[in-house]
Amino acid sequence: MLESLFSELEPGTARAALVRIAAVAEVYSLLDEIESSASRISDLVLAIKEYTYMDQAPVQNVGHREKPGEHAHHPEP
Repeated sequence: MLESLFSELEPGTARAALVRIAAVAEVYSLLDEIESSASRISDLVLAIKEYTYMDQAPVQNVGHREKPGEHAHHPEP
């Protein structure tokens, strides 16, 4: 089908069309790669947030065992 189409076009026009088609295909390929990369980055950020939240849990539990009026870094005299 493409052969019959390009046989009717001037050689310069056919070449320009092929270059354009190749460029569009490459752009779509790059967009797919960007989408995949963004998804992986999002997953990593979510994992870091979950890890940070889990890491804060023991600190919060220690804070609940303090005596009234005391601050973890500045105990009252």
